[in-house]
Amino acid sequence: MDIAREFPSLADNIHSDLVDTLGGKVVGRDLGHVWYSRDSRQKVMYSGRVVKVKKKGGGTYVISYWAQNETYDDAIDFEVSKYELAADLVCGDMIFS
Repeated sequence: MDIAREFPSLADNIHSDLVDTLGGKVVGRDLGHVWYSRDSRQKVMYSGRVVKVKKKGGGTYVISYWAQNETYDDAIDFEVSKYELAADLVCGDMIFS
């Protein structure tokens, strides 16, 4: 897939992050990720760090997430598909810092 051709309106930095995400090359990077909170019924920003790529299949990242009023020590690990991350990048719900 030629990402630049498929998504010509993406900014260069988003394009680069998208290629890296789909290629399994974002381990160790920090991110900001907006999630919809069922409790508050609002969008909430979480900080995160990509911890590893699951070796079996290679399509799932382990990401440690923590709330804005917390630190990395409070993080909880989640398994997230590289395709979910890619979609959130394209939609603007996630950015790498």
